[in-house]
Parts: sequence; structure tokens; C-alpha cells
Amino acid sequence: LSVAYKRTGRGGESFGGPMYVLGRRLSMPRLASAFALFAVLASFGIGSSVQAHSIRTAADRLVSAPAEVTGILIAALAGLVIIGGNRQIAKVCNWLVPVMSAVYLGGCLWILIQNLPLLPDALRLIVRSALSGRAALGGLAGRAVLTGMRVGIQKGLFTNEAGLGSVPMAAAAAQTKDPVMQGLVSMTGPFWDTVVMCAVTGLAIISSMLRHPGRYACAAPEQLCFLAFEELPWGEGLLSVSLALFAFATIIGWNVYGTSAVRYLWGERGILVYQVCYLCFVWLGAVLSMELVWGCSDLLNSLMAFPNLLALWLLRKEIHT
Repeated sequence: LSVAYKRTGRGGESFGGPMYVLGRRLSMPRLASAFALFAVLASFGIGSSVQAHSIRTAADRLVSAPAEVTGILIAALAGLVIIGGNRQIAKVCNWLVPVMSAVYLGGCLWILIQNLPLLPDALRLIVRSALSGRAALGGLAGRAVLTGMRVGIQKGLFTNEAGLGSVPMAAAAAQTKDPVMQGLVSMTGPFWDTVVMCAVTGLAIISSMLRHPGRYACAAPEQLCFLAFEELPWGEGLLSVSLALFAFATIIGWNVYGTSAVRYLWGERGILVYQVCYLCFVWLGAVLSMELVWGCSDLLNSLMAFPNLLALWLLRKEIHT
């Protein structure tokens, strides 16, 4: 839909997203403006501050530096890429994403190879835990169901952004006139993000857990992946670098989404102001507490999803044909 109803700028660049679908196709300008505003605000959370905090956390494992200094460095590097515009961002991501994915997946696969005899036990443990009587009783409890849904939706939106309406803004910038083909390409994102990356990560952690149960006895959830990568030479550094690269790619990618939303709301004159604010939130994310940042980010993500999902529902017949 975003490719079908995208706009072309004076320089020949394409831009679009759910706000253009809502405004041009469905004639809902207020809802379109609301989505764009939510996208701008969400970019300050999921796109900049959350990712900057992740980079700072990863960097703290390798070097000891004040959070303020780390935040300045992250913002400066992101600013250098962002100044170059969408083409510069695309060049960096085209290099960065394959490299970081290969490094991270290579590490997970190496852990699985080392623990290959334990892989059947890991799979059995997953299935048995999911289908056990305890799991069934817990699922019947209303509070457990609601908590499971809330956490699942939050993590799903954060992982692959499916249904959020952010990725269509990048799809609209693609040099293609075939909406169906671009839709098929974009649909592979959630598969690789969640089905492949998360599944391989989970199996690597559980197989390592079965091999070294004492190591995981009192470990916090956010430490599990680092403990699994300890089985590799320089594993902690490898994982820290991978996480930092993932987060940095997200920072520059979400700038594209936010810029598209600002262009819809205020035109070209608002882009520079937005980018300065965006880099400020990158710095803030490196120094602020994550509880506040995560809470605001989850709320704004859900606000983005509602207008986007409404547009998809109203145009379901057009999508089908």
C-alpha cells in the first residue's frame, strides 16, 4: 500500500507510509496526522534512546567510560551518517546488516555445533515445557494470559515491527513501481528477525544451559545470551560488538521513518529540527534509566499500530486483489 500511494520529491526521491495511505486513499487526514505524530514520538523511544542505551550497555562490557561520553560518541557517529541522507543511510545499512547478521548467526551456530549432542534434549525441553500441565494451568489463569499477551506483543513489535507501520516507510523509498513484489520482499523481515534469529538464539542458550547448568543458576534474563557466548573465544566481545552494530543500524534506520513522518506533518523545513532532536534523544538514551524509556516506547508503539492496522483492515479487499 505504501508503494502504491507514495509521493516523489523534487530531487526524485520517493517517500510514503501509512500516513499517505490514510490521507490519500482513505481520506482520513486527521488519523494520518495522528499516525505521523506517533511515529515521530516513537522514533525518540524505540528508534533512538532504547538503542543508544543498548549500545552503552554493550560498550560497558568492553571499556570503562562515562555514559555521557558514550552518548556523545554514538550521537556524533549517527549524525555523520544521517547528514548524508537516505542514500548514505542505505549504503551503511547495506554493509552493516549482512556483516553483523553473519557474525551473530555464526557465533550462535558455533555454540550449537559445540553442543550438538544436547540439541535433541534442548528441543524436547522446549516442547515439554510448553505443553506441560503446569503450562496449561498457568495459561488458563486470566492474569497469566493477559501478561503473556502483553509481553509477547511488546517483544514482537520491538523485534520485527510487524503491524507497526514503520517498515512501509522504508519500503516506499525503494526504487520500484511494483507494490506486490516490494510487499513480498518486506514480508521476509519478520521471518528472518523472529523465526530464524530468535529461534537460533533460544536453542543456543538452552543447549548451553544444559551443558553448564551451574553457570545459569542465578543469572538475570538479560545475561543469558552473554553466558552462552562465553563458550566462544572472545565471545563476550563478539556479542557486544554485534549488539552495538544491531542497535546502531536501528538508530539510523528509524531516522528515516521519523523523517518521513516529519515531512508529512511539516514539510522539508521541519526535518533539520527533527534530526537535531533525534540525536539529542540518542544522547539521553545513553544516560537515562531504561525503565522510563521502555515504558514510553511501548506506549507509543501501540499508538502507531492502531491507525496502521485500521488502514490494513479497511483496504483488505484491495490488498487481496
